[in-house]
Amino acid sequence: MAKYFQTLASLQSDVNWHWWLSGAVATFTGLLFGVTYRYIIRSDQNPQLKAGGVLAFGLVRGLTQIELGWNSHSTILPFLVLAFESILWFGIAAIALDIAIQFRWVKPFSSISIT
Repeated sequence: MAKYFQTLASLQSDVNWHWWLSGAVATFTGLLFGVTYRYIIRSDQNPQLKAGGVLAFGLVRGLTQIELGWNSHSTILPFLVLAFESILWFGIAAIALDIAIQFRWVKPFSSISIT
């Protein structure tokens, strides 16, 4: 279609689709983490529960990166750094959510079950 429409041809060369796709995945992952973290912690003050939520998301993403490095038959050290970075970013997001909940910018889900 790009050969028939000049506007589409310019989009093909001007837009970095890899960057946009990575941004969309990061945004979706962050939103999913935020909702899940709010549901996990509810109104509890359990540090193991908070750390478990962060490690669950961070390890799933990090171990996937390590597996990618392992299967690519290259040096695994950069992929270990990426795995640590994933856990670190989810930890930072959890701290930001805790601060937002403390300032009442975001409400935690209640612990009371409705039946």
